[in-house]
Amino acid sequence: ATELKHLKCLLEELKLLEEVLDLAPSKNLNTREIKDSMDNIMRIVLELQ
Repeated sequence: ATELKHLKCLLEELKLLEEVLDLAPSKNLNTREIKDSMDNIMRIVLELQ
């Protein structure tokens, strides 16, 4: 249960990160790779719920 709570908090932080990446794309960041990682974390959270 605690792990799920932490993952949900992480998911909220990742949503904020995604908004920032969408607003300020950078040539130094591989935003696709970051978003893929975020999607994977979201899937894990949904499976654990």
